[in-house]
Amino acid sequence: MKRGFRVLALAAATAVALMATPALAAESPTYLALGDSVPFGFSPSVSPSDADGFIGYPEDLAGVRDVAVRNAACPGETSGSLISTSAPDNGCQAFRSLGDLHVNYQGSQLSYALAFLRAHQHTSLVTMTIGANDIFLLQKACNYVVPCIVGGLPALFASVQANLTAIYQAIRGTGYQGSIVALTYYVTNYNDLVAVFVISKLNAVVSAVTQAFGGRAADGFGAFGAIALTTAGGDSCAAGLLIKMADGSCNIHPSAFGAQVLAHAVEAAL
Repeated sequence: MKRGFRVLALAAATAVALMATPALAAESPTYLALGDSVPFGFSPSVSPSDADGFIGYPEDLAGVRDVAVRNAACPGETSGSLISTSAPDNGCQAFRSLGDLHVNYQGSQLSYALAFLRAHQHTSLVTMTIGANDIFLLQKACNYVVPCIVGGLPALFASVQANLTAIYQAIRGTGYQGSIVALTYYVTNYNDLVAVFVISKLNAVVSAVTQAFGGRAADGFGAFGAIALTTAGGDSCAAGLLIKMADGSCNIHPSAFGAQVLAHAVEAAL
């Protein structure tokens, strides 16, 4: 083969290889965000087809730490559906059928995460926010009857513990030895003693499992609470931490300000 043809062949082969490589690979990504609608940055005012319009705490955290982020979170993801798409979720698969995630992939979020970590060994941070949708599914199954919900909590917490253990075992099994940070959930009103009790119990389970795998818990519960209690009598909506709706009420998801607060909570844990 003549030298000119060899150069052209090499150039063509290189171009094909680059097209087959994930876009962020060239940017040396160092942060993988996993979980549900909170890290996804869900907002009811954004079209499902506009993935870039959803901005969660991972994007803010990436800005604070000056790193690239790969956000694989899915709205409605449960601790079980993160492992397997056949497990019950609270809308993740429905959302994927209508619009785009920040990162589009086939199969489960965990399968994507494992493949990503194997391919990007320089990754130094994984964040996790999961478990709230498990509670929402229990509420629906109980038709929101409180005694039924309370009775189902022990099994739910055991399921979250088992699922998260399996998730972290798989992540560490890739050889990943970097930081894992689980962000704890906030509540919409810190005067709601039932919500505070249930979310605190969930947060304790997630924190314990994360710490057992050498990770840390970021205090999202405390970060929202400190602001809501000191500025708005415990109301996260009135404190500006949640997305404001046209009728003056709030969606349960963090506002831009709320996402920034959560990002700083994760940074503080690091």
